[in-house]
Amino acid sequence: MGLLDATTGAEALPSTLLELKEEEQTFTLTGVAAGTTAVLPSVLRGFSAPVRLQFEPPLEDKDLAFLMQVQYFVSKR
Repeated sequence: MGLLDATTGAEALPSTLLELKEEEQTFTLTGVAAGTTAVLPSVLRGFSAPVRLQFEPPLEDKDLAFLMQVQYFVSKR
């Protein structure tokens, strides 16, 4: 999991492994790149099995479209 700059798509926080041990968990991520004002979660990098995620608050459609576009190009590198 990492965080992407919501404006540029640049990586604001490098990939971090989150170990899921419970049905619900909360994680606090620190060390976001300086100058980043808004981030979007980039989850399930390189993972292709079906997974359901729920974000609180929910991501807007424009944010989901942005992540899909950025993730596609990142995976093709």
